[in-house]
Amino acid sequence: MHQREGQNAYRELAQQNPEVFLPHLARSLNDLGMWLSELGRREEALQATREAVEIYRRLAPQRPQTFLPDLAMSLGAYGSVLLDLGRAREAREAFAEGLRILLPFLRAEPAAFREPASVMLQGYQRACEALGETPDAPLIGEISRNLVTPAIEPDVLPGSAP
Repeated sequence: MHQREGQNAYRELAQQNPEVFLPHLARSLNDLGMWLSELGRREEALQATREAVEIYRRLAPQRPQTFLPDLAMSLGAYGSVLLDLGRAREAREAFAEGLRILLPFLRAEPAAFREPASVMLQGYQRACEALGETPDAPLIGEISRNLVTPAIEPDVLPGSAP
């Protein structure tokens, strides 16, 4: 399993030089978790994605612009695994936290964050549905508004007079 070997190599390197290699370890763990989940190995996937979230939580205060989006994405992966395990309440919390973290980045760079925000929003809604609960309307509304791309009128090009 090449993913595990890569993750183990990053773990060793992160112990020697955490500033450089801890982000690589977190990304490797997140990828490993998603891969394990696709193989149906959910408990192992949960462990890997949980560790990725924990690492990104430690990294985010140091460089928020870099690591908060990664934390949000890892929370989405973690939420997906939790939902697959039937742990909808925990999944809902992970998705909601990820969406709240991702929202400012979605506002600033919609093209970069639209797809992950959409996937996370769907996961959040599935978790709420599994619980028989209504999703947080302000959160859903704010994310949904930022997922919509403003239409450009065909007769007016940017920078030209109407």
